[in-house]
Amino acid sequence: MIKPLRMICVTAALLLIGACSHTAPVQMVDAGDGSHAWRITCGGFFSSTGDCYDKAGYQCMNRGYTVLRETDITPPSTSYWWNSAGAHEIVVRCNTPA
Repeated sequence: MIKPLRMICVTAALLLIGACSHTAPVQMVDAGDGSHAWRITCGGFFSSTGDCYDKAGYQCMNRGYTVLRETDITPPSTSYWWNSAGAHEIVVRCNTPA
């Protein structure tokens, strides 16, 4: 009887942690000069601004990247209730290989 209860509690805890974390979505956008750039948004309870830069590094691999724009997104008081700091967004362009 205790084992099913324990399993339910563990499952609920994992689902709660997963709901509170927020992965950094990545979207290809136009950089304004005809080239492509990546818009990366990060936020959530267990996420930080550094997660955006980690994701940018992953997107561009060993080429490196140039940050074109950084924006702090402050959500309305009813949104993102788990993260009072809101989210952070960067737009990066991958450097061309040398």
